[in-house]
Amino acid sequence: MIDVMSDAKRIVVFFIPPEKIINGGVLSIFSICKTSREFFDIHGADVYLSVYPGKKSYKKNDLFKNDEVILEFDEIVKKGTPEMLQLHVPEYASHDVLVSLQKYKNYLGRIKDLSVNILNQNILLMQPNNEVAKWFSITNNVTQTTAHSKYATQELSDKYYLPTHHLSTFVDHIQYEYLNFEEKRDLIVFSPDETSLREEIISALKTALPEFEFVTIQDMTYEKYKQTMSLAKFAVTFGEGFDGYYVESFFSGGITFAVYNEDFFPDIDFSTYRNTYKSYEEMLVKLPLDIKKYTDPKLYKEVNSENLKKINSLYSFSAYRTNLRNFYLKKYRYTPKAGAGKDLVSRILKETESLLDAKQQLLEEKEAAIQAQSRMIEEKEAAIQAQSRMIEEKEAAIQALLNSRSWKVTKPLRKISKNLKKH
Repeated sequence: MIDVMSDAKRIVVFFIPPEKIINGGVLSIFSICKTSREFFDIHGADVYLSVYPGKKSYKKNDLFKNDEVILEFDEIVKKGTPEMLQLHVPEYASHDVLVSLQKYKNYLGRIKDLSVNILNQNILLMQPNNEVAKWFSITNNVTQTTAHSKYATQELSDKYYLPTHHLSTFVDHIQYEYLNFEEKRDLIVFSPDETSLREEIISALKTALPEFEFVTIQDMTYEKYKQTMSLAKFAVTFGEGFDGYYVESFFSGGITFAVYNEDFFPDIDFSTYRNTYKSYEEMLVKLPLDIKKYTDPKLYKEVNSENLKKINSLYSFSAYRTNLRNFYLKKYRYTPKAGAGKDLVSRILKETESLLDAKQQLLEEKEAAIQAQSRMIEEKEAAIQAQSRMIEEKEAAIQALLNSRSWKVTKPLRKISKNLKKH
């Protein structure tokens, strides 16, 4: 462990979750961090992985092969104040990390060159622009990088008023063991994602294909996962569609079935392939028959080759490395167009106004409910008081009768009447 800063006095930090987990996002961050060290000639910085500020570190993620030591942010702070600090933040954790950095304001304020990059690895998890804009409160140097080319656009750059650069992910066929159809087992693997009709689809497959084994990818190391994917003839992803389960099955010689999702598939051609569906309803009906069809080695090879050709045209380590190098050279693919800043402020103001209006409406509704409840209480209290007065009046009338002269004079007669009734 390095207790003091190196002579570089420049630091790049990649934040990762404080829980020891393995998923596509974590693997991607580990890969970007490792590859970033190759560009010391550009950024001149020490590159670290850290759990979120204020969290305790588990030091080592042994769920997959890696040489990384995971620090706590306090350990980085104790190295001293760097001249340059760049923070890479997962998109879904943007708000939480920014809040947790408030206790480090004095430290951050002393850094001459402070920058933040939002790791936009899933567009559906990217936080609203009014939340992301809060990063400008600690630095003007804020960027975002994307994992999927489909949403790496000028529009995205303008929406957040951030220089935007596409990194992709390090997914390359050389990382996987490719087995031919004849070398694989009658095994179907499922992604662990929860989605509509998941259980119905799995049940239909088990009924139609009793000769197959079925495995859900969970509670296994990454190496075990890759081995399982290599042995499986087929995979079914219930997640984003074009995700690790999709790509890595083809790299391993298999076929993955998925529902086409335009937010994540990088090319519309995938929607025409024989292994993608328009909906989970369509998958439920067609998948058992399609798997039976593609147990024909010739058709199996056709589907695998068709996808693999397209995937290899999209992903390569050299392209990924070039993209990352250009990021550190600040050669961003997109920069906000003129006027995008004003548009962002206008959108934030409108969103704020809408939020305030909604809050005001809620307050008014609560006030009306409180007033209605107060009226009900007042009415109940008035009814109770009226009933009390009636009881008091009846008691007063009875007491007046008992004290009256006529009641006393007729007392002997009432006794005689009572005795006669007994006999």
